[in-house]
Amino acid sequence: MRTIAIRFWRAGYGLYPKHLGVPKTNIPTVAKIARSLTSRKHYLDIGGGHSQYSQALTTLFESFYCLDIVIRDNPMTTIAGDAHALPIKSGCIDFITAFEVLEHLEKPWVAFEEIARVLNKGGLFAVTAPMYWHVHGWPRDYWRFTADGLKLLAENAGLAPVLVRPMGGPAILCSMVAVNTFGLNKDPFRRVLGVLLTWACYLLDRTIFRAPERMQNPDTRGWLFVASKP
Repeated sequence: MRTIAIRFWRAGYGLYPKHLGVPKTNIPTVAKIARSLTSRKHYLDIGGGHSQYSQALTTLFESFYCLDIVIRDNPMTTIAGDAHALPIKSGCIDFITAFEVLEHLEKPWVAFEEIARVLNKGGLFAVTAPMYWHVHGWPRDYWRFTADGLKLLAENAGLAPVLVRPMGGPAILCSMVAVNTFGLNKDPFRRVLGVLLTWACYLLDRTIFRAPERMQNPDTRGWLFVASKP
């Protein structure tokens, strides 16, 4: 019984609907945008650590670099550095991603300026950032972002917004709050409740709260944001 319960627990995430308020579900969109680049030589993932999101994108480029504050015990992390002062020469990177990183940076506006500096002309920067999320990475969880905030950061750094997309609607947001607050992903039994709740909220978003970005007061877990260097 214990073995069966453990296997069910591990398989639980596969039961969740695909369109959730998490970066992984946005990777196909990011990959499609990356394929539109005229130059696909160098790809930099900032704060990737184990690069759980960026691995699916690496085959699109000739070379891949993962930058994190320290070199972790993982071959994906190749550069130790700070996003506030990238140890990379100007204008040499074609594509940059930062998945769920901005909220952990003390000065994200400085990071945007550094990203704009190292991007090649016509290069792209794709980022996912939370608008609502529980405090994590304690004690270094500093910020939450709206779509307008991300646009402002990009434009002040000389980047042009290309895409702004919500990651989930208000119902999915509520389900994630419940899952995190009550630990509905901690064991096989609570995970059943978490899966059922998430599916119900997913269907609610798909039927009633479609296109939350068009609402007067949009609610979403976070944003996928892509900008280009003119």
